[in-house]
Amino acid sequence: MTYEMIHSYKRKLKCLLTFVLFLLFISGFSAYQTARQYTIYVDAGMPILTGQTKQTYTQVESYTLPCTYVYDDELYTDERIVFQESTPGTKEVTVLSTYYNGTQEDQVILDSRILVEATPEIIHIGTKSRPLYTAPLDTLDISSYFGFRWNRLHEGVDFATPVGSNVYAAADGTIIRAETYGGYGLCIDIRHENGNITRYGHLSTAKVTVGDYVSQGDLIALSGNTGQSTGPHLHFEIRINDTAQNPLDYL
Repeated sequence: MTYEMIHSYKRKLKCLLTFVLFLLFISGFSAYQTARQYTIYVDAGMPILTGQTKQTYTQVESYTLPCTYVYDDELYTDERIVFQESTPGTKEVTVLSTYYNGTQEDQVILDSRILVEATPEIIHIGTKSRPLYTAPLDTLDISSYFGFRWNRLHEGVDFATPVGSNVYAAADGTIIRAETYGGYGLCIDIRHENGNITRYGHLSTAKVTVGDYVSQGDLIALSGNTGQSTGPHLHFEIRINDTAQNPLDYL
C-alpha cells in the first residue's frame, strides 16, 4: 500500500469520526432541551415529575339559572308567590386544563353549547301595603250605612248577603265574644292588637270560640238573619275605645 493510499484512508476516517461526534452532539443537545422541560430527580428517595401538560376534553353538565324576583303591586308586602318553579338544564362544555406536576392549576372554557334550556324560579313579591282592616265579605252590597236612623245611631254598616255567606276577620286579633248578644243575634267580637274591636252581627254559625287567635282574612262565621234583623245581612262595626266609628273610613 502506497503512502498516498494510507494518507487517503486516514482523511476518510477522520471525516467519519467528525461526523459521528457531530451526531452525538446533536443528540445530547436535544436530550438537554427535553430535560429542561421534564426533569426526573430524587428527593428523599421519591421520584417527582416536574413540567407542564395541557388537556382538552368535552363533557355534558347540568346548570341552573338564578331566581328571578318580580315586584307585584297586586300583592301585599307580606305576600310572596312562586309563579314558576325552577328546572335544571344541560350544556356541552369544551375545556382546556393545564396541569403542573400532575395537579390541575388552570382551566379555561373554550366553548359552551346549550342542550336543554334551564328555567329560573320566578317569585312575585308584593309591594302594596296591607290595609288595617279588610272587608269581612267577598262581596260588599251596602243595605244600610253608619249614622242616625229611627232617632238612634246605627253603629255599623249592614251588608246584604245570603244566609251562609263566608264572614272573614277584618284584622288579626283574639275572639272575645262568640254568642247571642241582644239584638245582634249570634255575634262575634274580635279584639285587635291595637285595642280596637270589630263586631260581626246577625250570624247563623260561628266558626271560632272565645280565646281563639285569628289572622286577617280567616273564616270566622257564616252570615245569617238572627236577632233584630229585617233580612239576611251582616252587621259590621269598628269600635275604638268602645266607641263606634264609621267602618267605611277604615276598610
